Amino acid sequence: MAEQRLDLILECAEAINAATEMTELAGRVLDAVCRGTGFGRAAFIRQISAAGEVEVIASRIDGEPVTQD
Repeated sequence: MAEQRLDLILECAEAINAATEMTELAGRVLDAVCRGTGFGRAAFIRQISAAGEVEVIASRIDGEPVTQD
């Protein structure tokens, strides 16, 4: 199990390092989070105002990207 986790960490680190844009980075991070935790839902957000408003950079449901319309 420890070897599988290390392999996942190394694979994800390589993918994250190769990202060239924020949305690409966010997607790769969420892929790693979903794979590593087994959770099917995740979101990468950033705060955009002092009032606490957030912007969704990327999200996953059942491990699949969700498009923002």
